[in-house]
Amino acid sequence: MLWQDVIFGLRVLRKNPGFALVAVIALALGIGANATMFTIANGFLFRNLPFAGSQQILYIVSVSHADGREHGESYPDYRDIRSRVKSFQSLGAFSRFDVDVSDRVSVPAQYKGARLTANAFSVIGQRPILGRDFRPGDALVGAPPVTILSYALWRNRYSEQADILGSTIRINEVPTTVIGVMPRSLRFPGDSSLWVPLVPTGNWSKRDYRGMVLFGRLAPQATQASASAELGTVASGLASRYPGTDKGFGARVDSFNDYFIGRNMRLVLLALLGAVGFVLLIACANVVNLLLARAVLRGREISIRVALGAGRWRVIRQLLVESVILSMTGGVLGTVLGIVGVRIFQQTLLPDERAAYLSFPMDWRVLVYLAVITIGAGILAGLAPSFRLSHLDINASLKEGGRGAGAGRGGRRL
Repeated sequence: MLWQDVIFGLRVLRKNPGFALVAVIALALGIGANATMFTIANGFLFRNLPFAGSQQILYIVSVSHADGREHGESYPDYRDIRSRVKSFQSLGAFSRFDVDVSDRVSVPAQYKGARLTANAFSVIGQRPILGRDFRPGDALVGAPPVTILSYALWRNRYSEQADILGSTIRINEVPTTVIGVMPRSLRFPGDSSLWVPLVPTGNWSKRDYRGMVLFGRLAPQATQASASAELGTVASGLASRYPGTDKGFGARVDSFNDYFIGRNMRLVLLALLGAVGFVLLIACANVVNLLLARAVLRGREISIRVALGAGRWRVIRQLLVESVILSMTGGVLGTVLGIVGVRIFQQTLLPDERAAYLSFPMDWRVLVYLAVITIGAGILAGLAPSFRLSHLDINASLKEGGRGAGAGRGGRRL
């Protein structure tokens, strides 16, 4: 029965190509704007680091009680926190910095790098695809300098040569031995191209040098809320024990998106999602106007169908099916527009060396969202005309002989 409605709906729309084209374009523009914006928001807000269990990785932020500003942590505080917290299976830390790389392969170049505690990659559950991970001895004072390269740096600068292991490159003029290469998608944190062990010498040994970001993997029974509460207690204890450096500082636990994307960015993206949602509502309103205008001309047709025995629900279903066909056609075209819109966004507004994890595929979230708004737009646009035509005065409509007044005075008001 439903298939018959679809076939009949396609025939009706084929007889009115101008109307169908205008309605489809209106819906495609609204759906395309939503497809673009939701795909972008999905990439920023709902996707996480590209490895298993990454939603369990949380970030510890030091917060000043005086002004609410965020600060890093010191290495001595990191050691104290690591020895006290129970909400995390393991706790690591990193500090980002710019590095100049020079070697015999190519001209010197600058990259983004990060200093890591020796256990950092094990905390996030990642291992090199070539060579070895950092060991505790690599982070000891006086240990030979070593580094691990990102896959992108290994590919672009060293042409994926396996003999890069054991070779020496200069990082900020310091001869450093390459010991490993990480997987293709990993540029943690941010857009890091290489990593070196964080050796607690110089300023790093000072408790007031807050240059580190702490992160950890939640314990099985812990939650972000419980971890945040525990970190608050630990921070209070450090403030009492070391008032000269830690007094006036608390601690907050952030998710990946809250830390790297930021709460303000989240609000902006959600506001833009709301804006394009209104664009779709406007498109639906335009299609409703078109369907209502067309309903006036279809009054006699519907009256004849009702006179021949078609029930009210049967009429409503047929008209809704026609509206959903329009919206689904608009949805297909809108998806294409969304793909184009996302590509334009990537090429014009994003930096070329963005983090590898920051991608904008049309994954299952986007497809479900598009399916919901496409079908929802069809139903929304078709409700008013469907109910209007299902309540026609059959006798009056048939007497008027299809002169365009079949919807009556109420239809004109609507």
